[in-house]
Formats: sequence, C-alpha cells, structure tokens
Amino acid sequence: MKSSLEQLADLIGIETTYSDFWGEQKTVGEETLRELIIRMGYAASTDDEIEASLLALEESRWSNVLEPVIVIPAEQQNKHVLTIVLPEGSQNKILHCAITEEGGAQHHINIAVSNMRVEEEYWLKGRALCRYQFTFSWHLPVGYHTLSASFERTRSTIELGKTTLIVAPRRCLAPEELNSDKMWGLAAQLYSLRSDNNWGMGDFGDLKKLVQLAGKKGASSIGLNPLHPLYSGNPAHCSPYSPSSRSFLNTLYIDVAAAVEQAQCVPAQKLIKSTRFEQALSRLRLTDQVEYTEVAACKNQVLDCLFDDFCETQLGRNTPEDKAFKRFCREGGTALERLAVFETLYEHFRALDHTAYGWQDWPAAFHSPESEAVKTFATEHARRVSYFQYLQWIADSQLSAAAEQACESGMTLGLYLDLAVGCDGGSAEVWSNPELFVSGVSVGAPPDPLSLVGQNWGLTAMSPLALRDQAFMPFVRALRSNMRHAGALRIDHVIGLMRQYWVVPGQAADAGAFVRFPLEELLRIVALESRRANCIVIGEDLGTVPDGLRDLLSEAALQSYRVLYFERWESGLFKRPETYPSQSMVTVSTHDLPTFAGWWLGRDIDARETLALYPRESMNIEDRRARAADRDTLVAALIDAGVLTPERTPPQNPPQMTDELLVAAQRFLASSPGRLQLIPLEDALGVTEQVNMPGTVDQHPNWRHRLPVEVDELFEHKDLKQVLKAVVEERPSPESSVNPVNYEEDYLH
Repeated sequence: MKSSLEQLADLIGIETTYSDFWGEQKTVGEETLRELIIRMGYAASTDDEIEASLLALEESRWSNVLEPVIVIPAEQQNKHVLTIVLPEGSQNKILHCAITEEGGAQHHINIAVSNMRVEEEYWLKGRALCRYQFTFSWHLPVGYHTLSASFERTRSTIELGKTTLIVAPRRCLAPEELNSDKMWGLAAQLYSLRSDNNWGMGDFGDLKKLVQLAGKKGASSIGLNPLHPLYSGNPAHCSPYSPSSRSFLNTLYIDVAAAVEQAQCVPAQKLIKSTRFEQALSRLRLTDQVEYTEVAACKNQVLDCLFDDFCETQLGRNTPEDKAFKRFCREGGTALERLAVFETLYEHFRALDHTAYGWQDWPAAFHSPESEAVKTFATEHARRVSYFQYLQWIADSQLSAAAEQACESGMTLGLYLDLAVGCDGGSAEVWSNPELFVSGVSVGAPPDPLSLVGQNWGLTAMSPLALRDQAFMPFVRALRSNMRHAGALRIDHVIGLMRQYWVVPGQAADAGAFVRFPLEELLRIVALESRRANCIVIGEDLGTVPDGLRDLLSEAALQSYRVLYFERWESGLFKRPETYPSQSMVTVSTHDLPTFAGWWLGRDIDARETLALYPRESMNIEDRRARAADRDTLVAALIDAGVLTPERTPPQNPPQMTDELLVAAQRFLASSPGRLQLIPLEDALGVTEQVNMPGTVDQHPNWRHRLPVEVDELFEHKDLKQVLKAVVEERPSPESSVNPVNYEEDYLH
C-alpha cells in the first residue's frame, strides 16, 4: 500500500518508481519526492502537512466551475461532453453557455441544470457542490475557442467561469501527404558555416546560400540546430539547447552586411570599411572555432549604428519599413516586449556586475516583469527596448528570406528547425512567466550508456499543472514560432511530452524522478499546429523510451528519430536498412554523438579519457574493446546490405576512415524506407571533432567548431560529392513540391 507521501506524489504527477535503460526497477527516494512536491507548491515536510496537502488537492478539483482548458478530438464533433461544478440548489436554473470561436463567430446555448447528469457531490467549507455533466452538439471548427458559463436572471447575469476549448486533429501533417517519396537533406550547425561574407560564424545569409546550392542538388531540406535566442549580453553562453526563450531568434545569426546593404546606411558602411574593422573581420573569418564574444562585439557596433539610422530615417515616418516593424511588434505582442525588456535589463546589470548571469542575480525589485521597478526601467530605456525588438525583426526577416529561397529552390520541406526541450533557469522565458516553472528544479535524464551517472541539463522544469492552468498557450506559442518558417520541426526529447526527468537542486542526476505530462492533449496540439503551418514533425525519441510511446507518436504521425549507432538487435548486430520504419527520419549521428569518422576512429573515447569523464578507470578499455567489435559488426551489415564490398573493407588495426566507408554508411541509410534522411555536414566531410560532448561545459569546445570548407565550395568537396551521388541514386529528387493541406478536411484521416 502506498504511503501518504507516495499518494500525494502520484496525484500531482510524480512517479515513485521507474524502469531504467537496462530494465531495472528504480524507486525514487523519499527526500527527492518531498523536495519535488514542495517545489510544486504543496507542503510535505511533515505527515500533517502531507495530509493537509492531500485535502487541498482534493478541494482544488472543486474550486473551479470549469476546467481551465478542454481539448476536444476533432473527429468527435457530434457530441461534446463537458463537466461543470455548481452549488447545490442550482437544479431549477438555466445554464447559459456562450461560445466565441477563434475567428470571432459566437454561439449561445441554454441548458436546464435539471437535465444534466450529476457525476459526484462534495462538501467544501460547509457548502454542497455537484459536478454535472452536460453535452452539446455544436460543430466547432478546428482551433482555439472560448466558452463562458453564466446564470441569466431577469435583470442581471451571474458569471460562473470560462474555459478554452481546443478542437484538434488526431494526426500531424505526414510526409506522404506532400506528394513526395523518400527525401533527403543536409544537417548544419548554422554557426559552423564558413564564407567570405560572414563575420566569423555562419549567419542567415550563409543559410540562404546553402539552401540555394542544396536545392539545385535535389535536397528536400536543410536541418538546423535550434535558432532560439540566447543572451545578447553574454555571447559566451552559446549552447542552442539552453536558450533564453523558445519563441524568438538568436540575433547573433543576423547577416549584418546584408542588413547594412538593404538599409543603405552610410555610417554603418563607413564603419565596416575602416581598416581596424576589416582587420578584425579577416582574423575572425580564419578561426577554426567561433569566437562568440568577439563576433558579437563586431556585430553589435554595426547593429547599433543601423538602429540609430532606422530611428532617424524610418521610425515614426509611416514608411514601409516603419509599418513593417510596427506590425512585427504588434504580432509579437507581450512576449516580444518582455523579451526586449529582459535583454535591456540583462545588458544593464551585466555592465554593473559581469557575474550576473541571470535574472536571479538582479536586485529583487526587478525579479518580476510586472513590478513597478521594471515598468519604470522599461519606460526610461524605451529606445533600447525598441532596439532589441528591432533586432528580432531583422532576424525574422532574414530567416523568412531563407525559407522563401528554399521554396524557390524546389525543396519539398525547406527548413527543418529544432525546438529545444526547455529554457535556461536565468532566462527571459522563466522571468516572464515564473508561475509556469518549478523554481530550482532542472530537467535531465537518468543514467544510460551516454551518461552512466545521469544528466542534469540545467533547464528549469515546466509545471504540467501550471501549463494546463494557462490553457497550454506557452506550448502553443513555442510551436507556432518555430513552425513559422519551417517545413519540418524536430521536437527535442519528445519523451518530455509524456514525462520528464526532474533533478532536485543539490542532488546527483541519478537521484531524480519522472513527472507525468498530458501526452494525449499535447500531441493533439502538435497536430493542430502542424497542419496549420503545413509542417511535418519529427520526435527525437532516443534514450529511455517508455513502453508504448513510439506507438502513440506513430498514431499521431510524428516521425521517429532513428540513428544508425542505436539501431541494433539485442545481440548487438546492426539492423538492416529494410527494418527501419517508413515513418522515420534516419541519420548516422547527432550533435551529442561522435561524428561518423570520429566514432570509427574512437575520437570520442580519446576525449573522454583526456577529460576524465569515465567513472571507472577500466571503462575506457571496455569501450575500446566494444568499439572494435562495433566496427566489425557495422562492416558486416554494410557488406550484407550490398553497399560495401569485402575487398574495400577499411583497415581496423589501427582503424582508418576511408571514402568508401563514408559513402557506404550513407547509402545504407538511404536505402531504408525512412521518409527523410538527414546527412550531417560533419559526417559528409569526414570531420572527426564532436559538435557537443555531453557532460562538459568548458572542457570541450562545444558548439564552436567551424566546418573546414566554405559554403560556396561545399558541393565541390570530393567526399560530399560522393555521398550525395550515392544518396540520390537511392532517393531520386522529387518532381513535385509541397501541396498545402487543408487541416480541417484532413483531420479524420
């Protein structure tokens, strides 16, 4: 029998046990349960507090007349079943429901309470309450609507409450609906792109060029790292998976030279052409790793100059640029304004104290966007707030141009963007909406082969209870923002839609617990936004995957994420290409894993040894032995699949990477039924350095490596040419492009 503590944890969604990667049952410690419960807002320090919290949780079920949000399956439109909590004595009254559709249309329904079915009764603070069930058959379009309930009197109206109705389809847009067979694309870390035009890191101008060139070769997509904003005032914070917000863009990716040319800003042009500036840019273009701080210093000088010119020549003058900027700000609304205010505050307090890494380090008066201190500051620094809005406008315009180029280049999907699982604890998103987050608690992962001691990602946990209270709108905004210019969206750690692994501050990563999320409702919302944006969705389903989750994702038409390294039978043998699911995106490697050349040569093992990342000294020897066996089994699989001949098998002792092996691995995946194949540029170019080494921060140059070849020369590189030749033979270019899908007509299929 469960203890009161376990009952309380279960009621608020904390799982008290879980099965780890190796199938072993783990029990969450009592200390972890108590701390998580307390941080979710319930007292649990003593037995009496636990009992009081259990009672409070039960009473909270009766405190709202209507649920904050109701997700209605679009295919069940003939009968909407809702519940409402009313006081005893309401039986002789008429309930009036007013429904306002997303588009503005209104409907009114009157229902006699006496005709409703009583589900259950409850006494709350001396008052009897009844939970009624009622139905209505009004056909609502797919989308987001509002229902308000009231009792109508002769001379007055008693407002009871309101709820958000989300009518959502069952399935996302699927690749087979795009009139295309098997597709392929290239994956790029945008910052890593080289060119004569960029300022030491890849930018949106390089992306537009890459899209143009790849489209000519038959690519259906260009996959990118998350483009979320980080911290303008701290460019050294460079992990794209630890963003400040998931709803806007990293303005460091602005192609400043193109912005200057478009604006025809003479002062900015003069600055760029100065000897000192040209020398700085020349040096930054030659570096092998991105020097974020120096790149930002150069870009910020010119962007400041551009904004000054914009204020003098455009802002408030009713020019097309002025109208476009103001329209962008209106559409961005409160979320954009708060991001800009946050950036201004961050810059201000970093100038006073360089160790102020987040809003928690600011004076307490500035910890809330609603505080008088923040409002006064925003007013006094209105021009700087407008500057950060301006940067988002420029970035959005340039990303939009790259997306348009993808369409013009005949790409079936176009840009394949990436939605990070969460935000950094000191971020604008947490500061802007603190009620949504669980203070101090981080998202991570339990122990698995990638990290035997577990992982703490440093991303502040989002409360599933608060997310529901806010009608899932923060999730909707994140999806909508990232699908805005995308034909495909990867949801990082899609397992988090079902459950997230939370780590308590001060505890080891392997002492965490899983917290449940409303998977079915979130998948419906993903499907709705997918169809509205004509954007397919890839769910990154690696790691400790709960039983049945992949089936549920498949039913929702999310594409599975299949990585060559992990597609094995229990025996350890690599699965043959024909066993890969058709509803999947296939790739050799990912940003958190060694490149193919690095894997083959054991560079990741070398790095772990050098950085002392092995918990036990003998583990590196075990890894080297296992890697040698993996190389043998991969070669056997490649030969069996007919993509490599025995006489072309590369040397093993010591291991050597060959062109034939590089091509064979990509042809192997290209021959699979997976709808989309993504080829990381690092793999196609034979790069050995790993993009990101999990478990490290500064010990390894994470998110800094630049490609060895410039964008203009990429498709002349011998390895990439051979890889693409093989892939195109297996996956011929599609003859037709995207046909927009009417999601309201398609939701039943």
